[in-house]
Amino acid sequence: VYWDYFDFPSALTQLRKGRERLAEPSLFGYEAGAIEESQGNLPTAIKEYVASSLSDKPSEESRERLQSLARRPELRAAVEAETAGLLKSATPTGAAIELRVSILGIQRRNEEIAQELKQAVAQTDSFDVLDALTQAARNHSLPEVEQQALARQIALTADPVRNLELRYQLVELEEQHNPASATAEVESIYREHGKVLGVVRATVDFDWNHGQKPRAVAVLQESADGAYPDLKQQLQLEAARKLTELGEYPRAKTILQSLLSQKPVDAAIETALADNYAHSGDQAGLAAFYSAELSAVQAAALDRNEKIARLAQLRRGAVAADSLLGNWSDATNQYIELINAYPGDAGLAQEAALVAGVHGQREKLLGFYRKTVEASPRDARWSILLAHLETALEDYPAAIEAYGKAIHVRPEQKDLYESRAGLEERLHKL
Repeated sequence: VYWDYFDFPSALTQLRKGRERLAEPSLFGYEAGAIEESQGNLPTAIKEYVASSLSDKPSEESRERLQSLARRPELRAAVEAETAGLLKSATPTGAAIELRVSILGIQRRNEEIAQELKQAVAQTDSFDVLDALTQAARNHSLPEVEQQALARQIALTADPVRNLELRYQLVELEEQHNPASATAEVESIYREHGKVLGVVRATVDFDWNHGQKPRAVAVLQESADGAYPDLKQQLQLEAARKLTELGEYPRAKTILQSLLSQKPVDAAIETALADNYAHSGDQAGLAAFYSAELSAVQAAALDRNEKIARLAQLRRGAVAADSLLGNWSDATNQYIELINAYPGDAGLAQEAALVAGVHGQREKLLGFYRKTVEASPRDARWSILLAHLETALEDYPAAIEAYGKAIHVRPEQKDLYESRAGLEERLHKL
């Protein structure tokens, strides 16, 4: 009421009484500062705004008004008097850090921001304060302060896991501004903790991504020597894959062949060795490799579904190898085996038909499945498959005939009628 009737002294009196009774010295600081400012008491108003900005519930209005006043040359000294000591405490609050940095930023005193933040970092032992200082430095693009804050936390922490996390955060920061320092820190961590798998992983990734690929392979091989058997094989496999990527095919092949002798039907090793043959341009060796692996998997005591999936994967690779060598008859044989494993896959049937049709293997593919239909007239799957092959090869009358055989066995399948009708429509047999 006093405020509304412009009785500002009485309004201030009521505010002071309220602060005393509630024991909240900065209560309604923005309002008190506004009253003082309207009466020309700017130094007192600034004190109110500062206190309100630093309270348990910082006032955004007070902070914004203080920033506005800090822009005025005649008030800079008064604002400085109230805020200059905010970062000199060993445990400045987040609000104090934010306020001081914002004032310096408004006044374009960027060098002083860095200087005061560095001093605050050096004198505090509080992780919460260091986090707040780090965030302030990040907001004002001061990487050297961030580095100092992280280094301070690293020096203070006694938790080895947290220590590693902080050191890798420092590496990420230094990558952008000081790559040589980042590399040195990664190497230092690896020397100290080379038996920790996460450290090995981080070192390999860093070296590989920063132009030190041979070093990444060396770390994998060095770590594999001291690892338990399963992990040793994983590390050696990764090293071999990276050697293949680097073009060191003989070294990679030696490692992979050794691994395959230990685990003869391991899919990951098979794939890596196939990649090695393919990238080295040894297509004949690749075809021979697939042939040998197909025999090994067929003879292996595997779960039926697993064996089917593994054989399909190898046959896919064999198709690619035979295609590169121009062995279209062998490629067609592999397609037939794939189709036999997945007779309901219309996409696979179409792919096989198109490859066979282009490369002179049409009759071989169709002949095989015509005989299959004759041998299993009560199994509609083969008639449907033959219809798919004939459709892909655009022999529509033959496809219609195959659909007819399938419908005779499975008259309840609506899609068979629709497919046959679609072909008859193409032939204008309306």
